[in-house]
Amino acid sequence: MLVKLSEIDVKRTTITTLAPIRTSETAPPRWRATNVEAFKVSDGNLASQGGVFADDDGKVKAIWMSFSIENDRRDQSSILGGLPARLVAPIVNKIKANESPVVKGLDVEFWTLQISNARLLGVSNAWIEKLKEKSQYPCVLYILGITDVSSLSGGLLKPGDIVLSINDKILTNISDLVNFSEHDQLAMVRD
Repeated sequence: MLVKLSEIDVKRTTITTLAPIRTSETAPPRWRATNVEAFKVSDGNLASQGGVFADDDGKVKAIWMSFSIENDRRDQSSILGGLPARLVAPIVNKIKANESPVVKGLDVEFWTLQISNARLLGVSNAWIEKLKEKSQYPCVLYILGITDVSSLSGGLLKPGDIVLSINDKILTNISDLVNFSEHDQLAMVRD
């Protein structure tokens, strides 16, 4: 990790959770992280500008980085988290192979919803059991907002929709969205 005067700092820490980065709309509008989960560490925030998390064999597991947010007083601020390397590796590999990467996505902003709340919003017991089988800590993906109303997904989906699977692959966290686009088949609950 880089600290202070670009000195390399090596620390041993433990990744504790993978949690969504929660950002809100900003005034004036500017880029913000949406549909992103980041690793948190056992010893709080590491005092650094950035770096990598690596396992004992030196394999990079996450990129430690800063995410821009707006705090409660509407001041620009930032939080730190580890972006999973598996999300970045396909793009880096394409670039290394001198190929143009293709970045897919849905033009909607997702948030996670606890299973108990999903049940209240109409998710069936059969789906809840499928979610529990796939993940030790399951949640459902709830559409908070549309980021591009002119896109296909922006026209078909609406805030409040709960997306349960894409192409028959059950979703239990935001990182499951990485390789899907608006041309895939979704299973969802709509009020």
